[in-house]
Amino acid sequence: MNAVRAPLLVKLILVTALTLTFAFCAVASVRIRGLTPRSFIAAQVIQQRCPFHLVNPANIPGRDQADILNRWTLAEVRARVAVISCLWGLAALALFWNYWRNRQVRGARRPT
Repeated sequence: MNAVRAPLLVKLILVTALTLTFAFCAVASVRIRGLTPRSFIAAQVIQQRCPFHLVNPANIPGRDQADILNRWTLAEVRARVAVISCLWGLAALALFWNYWRNRQVRGARRPT
């Protein structure tokens, strides 16, 4: 393996491992299960049990409050995974750009 590419590969593996760890934590932190009163409002339950959320529960349609809770959970997990995937893509793009830029600079310094 080329000595220049090895650090790039190690960095990509590290960024991917960190991304997977953050994705697991982000998905696991969506917890709305538990006992609820007979008459509850989904938005209140979400505010109490998951104060940090990306998807507004008022925008989720549903047949009843339990259906809204289930649909919100899926929408929130998808939103969190999408944000983390975009951040991973930006980090990988930055690594490749830095690798390419350094390679161009090294090529310009070599005497011909």
